[in-house]
Amino acid sequence: MPTVTIRIAGPAGYGAKSIGLLMQKALRDMGYHTFGYMGYPSLIRGGENFYQLTVSTKPINATFSKFEIFVPLTRDAYDTYKHLLARRSLVVFNAESVGLIPSRLGSKNIGINVFSMLKEKGLPTITQNVFFIGAVFTILGLDLSGVEKTLRKFFASKGEKVVSQNIQAFKLGAASVKDSLDDRFDLPKPRSKNRNLVISGNEAIALGFIKAGGTFYSAYPMTPSTNILHFLAKHGPDNGVIVRQASTEIEAIGVAAGASFAGARAMVGTSGGGLDLMGEFISMLGVTEVPLVIVDAQRVGPGTGLPTWTEQSDLNLAKNIGHGEFPRIVIAPGDPLEAYEMIQHALNLAEVWQVPVIFLSDKYLSESFFSVAYDKLNGVKIRVDRGKILRKVKGNFLRYKFDKLGVSYRTLPGTPGGLHVVNSDDHDEYGNSIESDPIRPLMQSKRLIKLKHIARSLPGLAIYGKKQAKRAVVAWGSMKWPAIYLAERLTEQTGKPWAAVHFAYMYPLDYSRIAKRLSRFSEIYLIENNSTAQLKADLEKMGLKVVKTFLKFDGEPFFIDEIKLG
Repeated sequence: MPTVTIRIAGPAGYGAKSIGLLMQKALRDMGYHTFGYMGYPSLIRGGENFYQLTVSTKPINATFSKFEIFVPLTRDAYDTYKHLLARRSLVVFNAESVGLIPSRLGSKNIGINVFSMLKEKGLPTITQNVFFIGAVFTILGLDLSGVEKTLRKFFASKGEKVVSQNIQAFKLGAASVKDSLDDRFDLPKPRSKNRNLVISGNEAIALGFIKAGGTFYSAYPMTPSTNILHFLAKHGPDNGVIVRQASTEIEAIGVAAGASFAGARAMVGTSGGGLDLMGEFISMLGVTEVPLVIVDAQRVGPGTGLPTWTEQSDLNLAKNIGHGEFPRIVIAPGDPLEAYEMIQHALNLAEVWQVPVIFLSDKYLSESFFSVAYDKLNGVKIRVDRGKILRKVKGNFLRYKFDKLGVSYRTLPGTPGGLHVVNSDDHDEYGNSIESDPIRPLMQSKRLIKLKHIARSLPGLAIYGKKQAKRAVVAWGSMKWPAIYLAERLTEQTGKPWAAVHFAYMYPLDYSRIAKRLSRFSEIYLIENNSTAQLKADLEKMGLKVVKTFLKFDGEPFFIDEIKLG
């Protein structure tokens, strides 16, 4: 079996994520490719959490709707997710906390008296989690010789006693299932040791921000963007980043805008409801032409919606937020490697064009953990471009001087001769406020002309698959890999080549150039993680016909095996 999916589930505080992430890192060290997806309710304590881990000998960037191996940490966890067991599956559980589990067609149950076994060896019950790692890895037929090194690294900060206890628990778990195995879950050995990094979308955004010379980050904690704040609070100060946790989303964007005006490469993070609150400041950025990157890690709306689940429903919001008319750029990466690279482009674009850039992630991308090759990350080389900044001014300084590209020079506070006025009123070339005046249409046109030039400069889209394909699956943002896998499956099922088309640079779009690239496709299928197909209107404006639209808006992403043509 080249691919196996494992789900660990239990209430908050039981460590489902910790087990899954530790498994993922151990498998990485063995040379396997992995993808980790997690779900949790919007509760401080309680409800059922899960971490779903898909492991493969080949690169894997999404997961399946069902799983072959299930580790429920409580009876409620089992009852909540038992309907998602694959036809041929295995349930490994602590019989002392889960109880008896009825037999299901095609599944096998392995109940172990875990607490009794741990007590007999003098180990604390909390090591149950690592016990199950030993059990699952043995079921998979893996070479366990190198796992001790991974465990030592993972628990090193907690002292040698904790390290020793967890290694003992791991070995005990491995021994506990040796008498109840068959070969059906044996994983092929990886062909080589891959130098992969296990990284989430949020971590990739934060790393990219540091790599691009970011110097100021602010945020009010809001799921699922919060881990960017955590990561930068831990690693930012050592890399020249000032990190501020604000008391509100309005404060967060306000201080970031001020930092950018003062010369920092600045970024602010939030989710949909927080982005709503930032609208007035985003409009102010539009008129003052102060650059800023705003990360919106989308979640289910409207309102508070499902605050810990995923959706792609903020595209129209990102394209239109803020009163009045002004240019902005919207970017939606498809995986952590793109997030790492595109956040660097976003910082450059914000400063080169002096506009707000809204960077759309979502819960699925932000909080899932991917295998990304070190070599690919290290291969991203993007030159920092801070745009038109004058370090010294001769004569009168026109901050908003009319320019054919719409971009005028800016100065940073303290620049000799660079004195100018900046406020939220419309203004003349010096920055002085105006009333109804002939200069207003000129100034508005100067700002809006940027859109045409930006659209022509952005990459547009990426096409994956065979060049002769006449049929395509179109997606944007985090649905990149589900679209690629669907195109591959359709190619196998129909015997005809399919391609996958991925949009990451969402606004502005160069309609004529994109339409020309997509004109070879006679059939277009669109998948979006929302209820209204927000990209579809753009495709139709290009004269492209969408044959079928697949929409999902229950809080979960599209899975590899989920979409059916019938």
